[in-house]
Amino acid sequence: MAAAVEVRWPNEKDQYELQEVIGYGATAVVQAAKCIPRNERVAVKRIDLEKCGASIDEMMKEIRTMSQCNHENVVNYYTSFVVKQELWIVMRLLNGGSMLDVIKHQKKQGHLVEGVLDEAVIASVLREVLKGANTQVLMLTLQNDPPSIDTVAQNEGNKENYKKYTKIFRKMISSCLVKDPAQRPDASELLKHHFFKKAREKDFLVETLVPLMPSLGERSQKVKRVPGSSGRLHRAADGSWEWSDDEAKNDGDSDGEGDDEKSAKADNVKEGAPKSEGPKVNIQPSTPTSPKPPAQINLDLTLRLRNAKKELNDIRFDFTPGKDTAEGVAQELVSAGLISGQDLVVVAANLRKVIDDPPSSKSMTFPLKSSSHEPPDDRTLIGFAQLTINS
Repeated sequence: MAAAVEVRWPNEKDQYELQEVIGYGATAVVQAAKCIPRNERVAVKRIDLEKCGASIDEMMKEIRTMSQCNHENVVNYYTSFVVKQELWIVMRLLNGGSMLDVIKHQKKQGHLVEGVLDEAVIASVLREVLKGANTQVLMLTLQNDPPSIDTVAQNEGNKENYKKYTKIFRKMISSCLVKDPAQRPDASELLKHHFFKKAREKDFLVETLVPLMPSLGERSQKVKRVPGSSGRLHRAADGSWEWSDDEAKNDGDSDGEGDDEKSAKADNVKEGAPKSEGPKVNIQPSTPTSPKPPAQINLDLTLRLRNAKKELNDIRFDFTPGKDTAEGVAQELVSAGLISGQDLVVVAANLRKVIDDPPSSKSMTFPLKSSSHEPPDDRTLIGFAQLTINS
């Protein structure tokens, strides 16, 4: 009897059927996908090489490290390849999502009585994380005094939610946030901390944590993406954020969308900024697919500012006076991770100013609240943003 031949992980884009978006950031998006030759569901992380700032050597080093890593608590790396200006990394699909997904879901459900998670759950999860790590915990650089649970409680304005956490838990958190990284415990040292005596076996997490997780569908509803590369965000007619790209109009019906919806998405891409202007994030409503009341006057606006990697981004969107509000649009930009929460008020205020009293130059530059750790410069938009009326 012939032995079964294992199909290798393919390195061609056409061998993967891209599905729902399950995570995204400034320079990358993670999608669920189906590997057609193997008939398996996977996760595909798509990194925009033009925007990420990392060199090819750095990327190759990280990929080599991932390919050599073999631990039950570290996501499995399968393969990687380049599609246009994107690096695609194919990994095992973890349907449960991240702990951040769980926390956000619980907060959305209003389950915040005495904290989000029980200490036994926290200890059980952290123990498994530390087993898969071999480095110093939280290798971030603290500019100011280290935060604490009490600091978080004070910032959120609700100390009651954090009262139940014990001293031993607070001490463990503090040890991870010592200002000097060299003084922080590494993973093996931290596992010896008394707090982890509260950790339980994996069956306990299945019973207590899994029911708290949002479904894959819930996590992918807010941001959708169509197949292709070079993705951009725009605001859909229903107010949600949607990814689209310059290949949408050329794709077939493999994603199950109707002709009207495909046409609407293709139109959005055509209306985006020219590619010669460099990578941008374009936000604008998708074309309605059903009859609407008489069209209102829309203002075509662009918000230009630097992202967390100091790269200039153009965020383009329509504003309909009488329907949209400056505060609502600013809140959507924060929710989509396009501007800092610290800048919500100042962006809303200047957006309202541009709408109510358009400047003769059709452009306005204003300072931001979020810190850039560099001397502010309104010409290069370091610590500043620029609002422009395009039409």
